[in-house]
Amino acid sequence: MKKGNKLTAAVTASAVVAAMAAPASAAVNFNDINNSFAKDAILKLAEMGILNGKGEGTFDPTGNVTRAEFAKILVLSLGLKTDAAPATGTFSDVGTDHWSYKYVEAAAAAKLINGLGDGKFGPSEQLTREQMATLFVRALGTNVAGKAAGLTFTDKASISSYAADSVAYAVEKGLINGVGGNAFNPQGTATREAVAKVANLFLDIVKKGELGVIEGDTNVGIGEKVTFKVKDYTGPVTWSVSGNGVIDQTGTFVGNAAGKVTVTATANGKSVTKEVQVYGAAASVKFGAVKELVANSESTQEVALEVVDANGNLVENFNGFVDLAIEEGHINFFANNAKAGVTAAAKKITNGVVKFTIASNTDIAGLSDTIVASNLVNANSIAVKGYENVSVEVSTVDQIATAVKLTSEHDVLAANEGLDTSVVTITVVDQDGKEMVAGTHGLKVNISGPAVFNDTADTVEKSLSFVGGAVADPSVTVRALKGKTGNIVVTVTSEGLTTGTATIKSAVAQDLNKLTVKNAVSTNTNNTVVQGEALDFVVGAVDENGTPIRQYDAAGGAVTVYVTKDGKTATNIEVNGTAVTKDGVVLTDNNIAITATGAAAGTYKLVVKDNAATGALKAADELTFALTADVATDLSLSEGTDYVPASNPTTTFTVQTTDQFGNAVKKEGVEVTFTATNVNSGSAAKASFNGKTAKTSTEGVLVTAVTDAEGKATVNFTSQGYNMESWNVEATATDFDNSDVENVTVVTMPVAQVKLALKGDVDPVTSVGSSTKITAGSTFSTIQISQHDAYGAEIDPATGENDRVKVTVSNVNAVEWAAATPGVSVDEEAGTITGRVTDVNTYLATLVADKAGTVSFTVTDLSIPNAKSATASIRVVAGALDGFLLFGADGKEVTDLTVEANKEVALTLKPVDAQGNPVVAEGNLNILLGDADTGSFRTTSGGAPAAGNVVSFKDGATSKTVYYVNATAGTYTLSAVVQP
Repeated sequence: MKKGNKLTAAVTASAVVAAMAAPASAAVNFNDINNSFAKDAILKLAEMGILNGKGEGTFDPTGNVTRAEFAKILVLSLGLKTDAAPATGTFSDVGTDHWSYKYVEAAAAAKLINGLGDGKFGPSEQLTREQMATLFVRALGTNVAGKAAGLTFTDKASISSYAADSVAYAVEKGLINGVGGNAFNPQGTATREAVAKVANLFLDIVKKGELGVIEGDTNVGIGEKVTFKVKDYTGPVTWSVSGNGVIDQTGTFVGNAAGKVTVTATANGKSVTKEVQVYGAAASVKFGAVKELVANSESTQEVALEVVDANGNLVENFNGFVDLAIEEGHINFFANNAKAGVTAAAKKITNGVVKFTIASNTDIAGLSDTIVASNLVNANSIAVKGYENVSVEVSTVDQIATAVKLTSEHDVLAANEGLDTSVVTITVVDQDGKEMVAGTHGLKVNISGPAVFNDTADTVEKSLSFVGGAVADPSVTVRALKGKTGNIVVTVTSEGLTTGTATIKSAVAQDLNKLTVKNAVSTNTNNTVVQGEALDFVVGAVDENGTPIRQYDAAGGAVTVYVTKDGKTATNIEVNGTAVTKDGVVLTDNNIAITATGAAAGTYKLVVKDNAATGALKAADELTFALTADVATDLSLSEGTDYVPASNPTTTFTVQTTDQFGNAVKKEGVEVTFTATNVNSGSAAKASFNGKTAKTSTEGVLVTAVTDAEGKATVNFTSQGYNMESWNVEATATDFDNSDVENVTVVTMPVAQVKLALKGDVDPVTSVGSSTKITAGSTFSTIQISQHDAYGAEIDPATGENDRVKVTVSNVNAVEWAAATPGVSVDEEAGTITGRVTDVNTYLATLVADKAGTVSFTVTDLSIPNAKSATASIRVVAGALDGFLLFGADGKEVTDLTVEANKEVALTLKPVDAQGNPVVAEGNLNILLGDADTGSFRTTSGGAPAAGNVVSFKDGATSKTVYYVNATAGTYTLSAVVQP
């Protein structure tokens, strides 16, 4: 869509309305509108005084409308006041003596029109169709952003970008239509009759009051601010309030006393209201509606608990905790897809509400239990003043059998041989869809379609019984008839119950084409289980039409299962008891049993492939399965910093609630006790958690912290800054199996450890921190990291050998990099080596000096905050003469050279050491130059070729220019060899 002129469009739309405005008259008639499509609208607006004629009984319906005229129509249509025009006009071309002055100023004040730029309005310019649509829609105050996406006009690209959304909305509301041929003609002139029709429709919309609802929070605390707005309305609004509160004209409301108030928004002569509840301080709680639970030991329901003020109003700004308990145990709390006992300590309240789930825990009806809410505290663990326990009763009711439910083993049966079967299990369920635990129900089973029961009589009708609480539910086995296709419908009826049905497709299967894999439990449609629960899959095959062929046998070792997580082999997953590797796990039958080791919660991808050497089937579609964390039973204590400097002996410890496998579980409200005990015999040092310090050095310091919504609790630990103090840090929590998680030792090291230095024990590195020399080709084995105290004394290597350090090499070309050794991370491009001190020292000893030049090794201790760095600079010098190389004009070594036929290429011959560094020739030498072809080398440009391509090189020389030429264009491999 083209950009257009947004300012002009806005003004023009207003002008269209004004152009038609005129004083009201009791009865109006025009002699030239009988054939006008807008006759009724013209007469109506003329009688309202919004439009007038052209004199002598004419209206001129096909005439044009000016911007000034439209401004008047718009103002009169909206009922805007025109008696407050400023003394000085907004636009230079609409003076105070202009007939439209008061209308233009009223429209400008309401932000309905804009100028053309340079302070001008253009009152005599004509209005276009897109401008008319834009100004009427703007006057409605409706948010139309994004509406342009729905435009279908063939010339929609011609609609100006500023007008597109408004045009789309105007068309949607029936304000304006196209001009025929699915075109809109956006720049076409708006006629007087067209403006009359649109203005009349506009008035109808305004009359109906398209003022949306008031948006904003309906529950506000005393003194709390909330800002209201009218939905989808951008025009001017007048705000007012009745009751205990105040509101300004931006819609910002503040309640000053508890109670109900009414907020009113007025625009375009229409008003909308909104009732607001101003609440006081938290005083109590109230339970939401609690239904009876069916006595089936399975049914669940969600319960809401609200924090309320003294008047029972929801306190939305309250955040804190409440303890919940169930008295009798006939019901249980329910979390993480399992029953969770009768206590729920420190349930987190957010915005005044906490929701929890309860479950039936009995098969006996008529029992009553009580949920008690106690210990209401805010986010700072401060108890709500005057709070008294609140409770609610929950009763259990009888199961009522309501329906028969069928579950088919398979969805499709192969009709090839008439042998394919599917087991259909029959269950009678109660009012909550749970299986009946008692009672006997007679069942009549019927098959319709191409199948029979898999018995000797090939019957299609049977009578069975369902016995609630029985070990196994009744079932029937359905067998597809040979060669017969279509839908098989199994129907089970029982008196007074909703009939159960299962539909199975029967189809003739073609040749095997593709493997399939699906969950062995048909009800587990999302392939998700809690880690530790059974997760089984079955491998099958289908033909090219997708018809299952269950006679397929995966035995024989041709089928392999692959499992990945985040694109990597999931080595923590076992298939049928065998750990998954990158080569997968070979199946011995059609069954896949998934188990996991360690913390394995997450989403996995499973692929089954046929690895047969010939005739392999297509791989099964990738299947996604998920393992979720079990309930929180354990704690995991993350270590802080093993070593802390005596100048700042502080670190942080975090506990995470986990399940039995170590998966993180978001268990909020667990009170964790952290304990630190000094293990140094006779030490006088003390320690603190979160600023709480032990009274004596032998007294273990402890502190409690409550886990957050992520199941984490964090504390800050500080030791007195004595040298070599060791502490055991433990975390414990009631009812957690792994309460004594692990001991973490914190050793306060002397300030000395923040300084590091490089040392060289033997030549060629002779000192630390000064520039030394090493010959190219030699190893840097003498470059090692040592740790020193503030006085320069070396710390015992064993003390800090596990500290992580980073070595940065300034000149990466000066080093011949080796493969990373265990425990070391190497980035050759960045020139960094990272790892423990001992591991980095091992790697440094493998490096070889390469290109001549100065190289600096800078080491930084990563285990200490704000650690200082130490640097040693070493100059790599060239070694002994090892041979000769050819170099191009760019200074780079040349081996393969591409040339044009008979065109010379200048090259430089240089003596080099084993690393390719230039050296000085030793003695007068003869160098044989070759190209493995018939090319020749010259010692002067255009001169004769050197005899036998042998050139002489003088003693003490460092380079010689030679010229290579070949009669045939191509790429040639060059060489330079010293002659005996």
